[in-house]
Amino acid sequence: MEFVDVSRYGAVPNDPSKAAVNDAAFASALADGRTVYVGPGTWWVSFEIYLPDFVHFKGSGMGKTIIKMVNGSAQSLNVVTNQYNDRLVRANYNRDIRISDMTIDRNAETSVEGSGGMAAGGSGGCCVALSMVKDCVIERVYTRGGVWNNVDIATARYVAVDTTTYAEGPSINVVVRDCVAVDPWMDDAFTCHFSRLVKFINCRAEISDGQYCYWNTNGFEIDEGSIDCSATDCYAYRFSKGFQAKGHSNTPGDVRTVFTRCVAEGCGISFAVESTNLTGRDLRIVDCSSLSPTFYGIHTTAEGPRSSTPGTGHWTEARGLEVKNRDGVTVERFIIDGGDSASGNNIVLQDGKNYTLDDCRISNVPVNRTASMDSSRGFIQLWGDTSENFTVRNVLCRTALTYRLVRVAVNNPGKPILIQDIKAVGNSATESCVNLWSSGIARVDRISQSGYASNCNVADSYDTGWVSIVASSGYSNQSGYDLQARRIGDIVHLRGLLTKTGGFAASTQYTGVATIPTWAAPAPAMGVFFSGAANTASYGATFIVKGTDIVVRTGNGTVPPWVGISCTYMAR
Repeated sequence: MEFVDVSRYGAVPNDPSKAAVNDAAFASALADGRTVYVGPGTWWVSFEIYLPDFVHFKGSGMGKTIIKMVNGSAQSLNVVTNQYNDRLVRANYNRDIRISDMTIDRNAETSVEGSGGMAAGGSGGCCVALSMVKDCVIERVYTRGGVWNNVDIATARYVAVDTTTYAEGPSINVVVRDCVAVDPWMDDAFTCHFSRLVKFINCRAEISDGQYCYWNTNGFEIDEGSIDCSATDCYAYRFSKGFQAKGHSNTPGDVRTVFTRCVAEGCGISFAVESTNLTGRDLRIVDCSSLSPTFYGIHTTAEGPRSSTPGTGHWTEARGLEVKNRDGVTVERFIIDGGDSASGNNIVLQDGKNYTLDDCRISNVPVNRTASMDSSRGFIQLWGDTSENFTVRNVLCRTALTYRLVRVAVNNPGKPILIQDIKAVGNSATESCVNLWSSGIARVDRISQSGYASNCNVADSYDTGWVSIVASSGYSNQSGYDLQARRIGDIVHLRGLLTKTGGFAASTQYTGVATIPTWAAPAPAMGVFFSGAANTASYGATFIVKGTDIVVRTGNGTVPPWVGISCTYMAR
C-alpha cells in the first residue's frame, strides 16, 4: 500500500506498557506501506525499528510525534535503523529511505550497560543509525539522548586496523537537513564513519543548559575514512568539540571535508581537525565562526550529560581552531569572538603541511595569556618538528592583547612559512606583534600594528644566511668553494664549484648532481647559468636549476674539471 498509519496496525501512543505491541505494529506497517505515518503522541518501543528500501517514515512534526525507547533498554539498541543493519560485513545496501517530522528519544539515561555501540562492531545505541545505505534523507527530525551518537551514518561494520585500511560498505549520498540533536550521552550529536557524500545541512546540536558534556562529545563529526562529506549552515552549542574532522591512530583520516557557514558556541574547541600520518587531507573551513569557546562544563571522566558541576575540564585552554597532522587545510574568512579569562581562546596549527589561514577576524577575546599558556605562546601558534608550507595572512585583531599575536615555533629547516598582511592593536612594551623562533624559513611582511614593541622580532624579509648544500654521490664541492644557497625574502642566491669523480665528459647530461632545499626552488620552471669560456655549445657546461634539482649538461668542446654554480633568481 502507498500510505499506512501505524495506529491501524494496533500501535498505541502514550503508554509505556504497550512497547512490545508497538514493536510488532511498526514492523507490520513498514512491511506493507511506502509511506508509514506515525501520528501525534509518545510511542514507546522496546526494540529497533527497521526501515526497508523505498520507505518514507513520517511523523506529524518535531515534538508532536515522539518515538521513545523504554526505560532499562540494552545500550546496544538503536531506535531507528535500516533493515539490513546486522553490525556485520554484508553484500546488500539499503537505499532510498526517508525519515521526517518526528522526535526520536533514545532515553540513554535509563539504559542498561553492556556491550554495544561501536564495541559491537557497528552503529549501536543511536537515535538514528543508518548503516551501509545509499540515497537517503533525514529531515526535520529532533533527536535526544543517544547512548553513543544521536545520528550516525556509517559503514556496515566499524573496523580499526591501521591508517590505510578502509571499512567495507560505506554509506553513500545521505542528506541530513533541518534536524536537531540534543544531549548525546557518550559520543556525538551528528557523525559519519567510513562514508561518502554525507551532507549535514542547517542542523543544530546542543548540550542543554545546566548540563555538562563528556570530554569526547562532539557536535558534528566527520570521522575516519569518510570522503567528500560536509556540514553547511550548522550550529553546535556547548560541546567538547563543536566541529571535528579526524582519523584515529589506527584508522585513515577523512578526505575533502568541507565546513561552510558553521558556528560553534561555548565549546571547548570550536573546530578541531586532526589525523595520523597526514592521512586526513584537503579540508576546507569557509565562512565559519567560533563564539566564546570555554573548557568549563566538560567532564574528564563522567560519561553523558550531567547536572553536577565538573572539575577543571579535559583541557586547560579553549581554542577557536586546532589543526594537527593534516595534509592540506584551508581556512577562509574565519571569525573568532569572545572567550572567558580562565579558558582563553587561541588558534593552533601544528605538525602538518600545506595549511592556510586566510582572512581571520579576532575580537573580544581575553587580553592576557591563560595560566596554562607558557610565556612564549602567541594567540595564533604555529609549531611542530614536521610542519611545512604554513601561510597565515589577512588577519585583523581588534583586541589589545598583552602578548604576541602570532608565534612561529617550527623546528623544520627549509620548510617555508608566510606571515603576511597582519593588522593588530596590542598592549605590550616588550612583545612584538609577530614572534619567530624557527629553523624553518619564515617570510614576514606587511605588518600594521600599534601598541606592540615592534612588528616582528626579526627582519621582515627573512634571511636564511648561506646554507651549505651536500653534493650527490659521485660529486663533491671544490675545496674552498662549497656549494651554498641563501634566501633573502623572495630572492635566492646560489654559489660554488662542483667537481666529479673522474671528471666531466663532453656532450653529456648529468642529472641530480645536487639537491637544493625546497625553500630555494625557483618560481619559474628553471634558472640557467652558463660556465666556460663562452656562451656556446662548443665550450664549457650549462647548469640548470629545475625544481629542487641541479642538472649539468656539458658542451662538445673542452670541459673544465669543475662546473661553476652562480646565479640569482626568484623563489617559488
